[in-house]
Amino acid sequence: MKFSFLICILTAVVAFAESTGEDVVLKAMQDEMARSMEKLQIENAEKPYFIQYLVSTQEAIRIGAKFGALTESNRVRSRSFQVGVRIGNYGFDDSGLMTRETIGAMAQGGYESLVLEADYEALRHRIWLATDDAYKQALERYSLKQAFVKNKVEKETLPDFTKEVPVDGILPLKELNVNQAEWEKKVREWSAIFRKYGSIQESEVRLDITVVHEYLLNSEGTRIRRPFHLLHLNVSASTQSIEGVRLQRSVPLYTVTPEQIPSAESVAAWIETFAQELTELRNAVSATEVYSGPALFTGQAAAEMIAQVFVPHLSGQRSPLVEDERVLSYMGLKESELIQRIGRPVLPDFISVKDDPTVQTFDTKALIGNYSFDDEGVPASSVQIVENGILRNLLNSRSLPRKETDRSNGHGRWSNVAILPHIGNLFIETTHGKSDEELKQELRSICRAQNLPYGILIRSLQENSFGGFQDLMSRMLSGPGASGANVSAPVLAYRIYTEDGREELIRGIQGGSVSLRALRDIVAAGNHPYVHQLKISNNRNPFSQSSGQPASIVSPALLLEEIELQPRSGSQEKPSILSHPYFQK
Repeated sequence: MKFSFLICILTAVVAFAESTGEDVVLKAMQDEMARSMEKLQIENAEKPYFIQYLVSTQEAIRIGAKFGALTESNRVRSRSFQVGVRIGNYGFDDSGLMTRETIGAMAQGGYESLVLEADYEALRHRIWLATDDAYKQALERYSLKQAFVKNKVEKETLPDFTKEVPVDGILPLKELNVNQAEWEKKVREWSAIFRKYGSIQESEVRLDITVVHEYLLNSEGTRIRRPFHLLHLNVSASTQSIEGVRLQRSVPLYTVTPEQIPSAESVAAWIETFAQELTELRNAVSATEVYSGPALFTGQAAAEMIAQVFVPHLSGQRSPLVEDERVLSYMGLKESELIQRIGRPVLPDFISVKDDPTVQTFDTKALIGNYSFDDEGVPASSVQIVENGILRNLLNSRSLPRKETDRSNGHGRWSNVAILPHIGNLFIETTHGKSDEELKQELRSICRAQNLPYGILIRSLQENSFGGFQDLMSRMLSGPGASGANVSAPVLAYRIYTEDGREELIRGIQGGSVSLRALRDIVAAGNHPYVHQLKISNNRNPFSQSSGQPASIVSPALLLEEIELQPRSGSQEKPSILSHPYFQK
């Protein structure tokens, strides 16, 4: 009933949008799609059974400032295009094979540039070339795959691609109506706040206000045009400790529209707090010994820890075929170990997890992980991943389904060279939330039982949710089959002393190793969920160089029973010879 109602609404929107004038981009996509499905065929070779086009048009204002002066103020536009061609049928096609040839194609794949002007002929020309090339590559993959499986004995026959009901969702176009001069003034003033802090050597405030129009068209009949805004404000700064250790910090702020950003005064107060914390970090106690014991993750640190440890294992997609099984581990393509734990405990019984991209706000904050359709044209849906500690489901796209997860649940999202199962809005929920003070008392209680002089409280972690070659190298160093993750280095970490509860800021801690198994030993959770907005890309794709997909993680504070943290090692820089000229006056 809900799905039918949604289609009725979208049909009405289609009629409205089309009455306002023809969309040349959409028409070029439709016409070339129809021609390709009818006539694209090499003699004695198979025709495509499925084609999909993805076009992304972006217009953005980018403003940067340092120390009260503008460094950049530009209005930029771009349009990119991706085509997917499948040979064979839904049961067996050219996808899902990893060989030396196909891995090389992955490394070179991704979006191609498309003309910016609404020139029908130029658009058709570029789409035609890309489709022709994708078809020939698909034929090569299909031939390789047929040869590969010829002498293989399959344990079970599973489809390579799921067939879905086509949808029609053409939403009205949006414009980037922004007073650029007004935002330049704000960014300049925000960056000037660092003129109060003489120990901070470098600082920058950057603002991106973007309007994106994404087009999706496939040969099943799906047509989607979805516009969205995204505002990204990033504050970064660096300093040196007395002994010369470089301390850097970067904090992003995301909203869906410029109207939803906090007031200029609120942002200024946020930057003041950021600068004060970095200044305090410069004078903090340096960690010199290995710590092994309980750790309390609060705020951004709790959500970011979930992003790094739990999120990469939420894909229900099966592994591709490979020549060497070691490739799966080293490239992060091995199927999630959670697949084998469906119906079994993976978290404490007081924690549940769901992913729901259809939710637009939480606690008045707009969630940037919100979307109506995924990048395969499947309506987004709420997925109960964990219920009272028991794993119930995983996230699925249309590709390489498993017997246990044989349908897409609207979580196929583009990850630079492939569409993979991915989170939208992830909610960590608890039935027994505790206050911040109660969590600190429990942390001290565990330390007392283990005869530890202090426990660790982590309020901020370096964001490290992008996958790419860095993650590939991490997996190679940790060895094949390694589970869990090396959590990124804490930025704001404190010793909570067992005897009197005193807090002491410390610095110089490396990231610790947290396994999936360790998450089952979460001792307690907080009662104040924190909304963490980030761009995150699925680290199953080692070639991802994109900035990631918008996502939101809503998580309470989490108390882990044990984590091991190492003091940071490495060379130090020499302190600056002269002091900052501004503060010399």
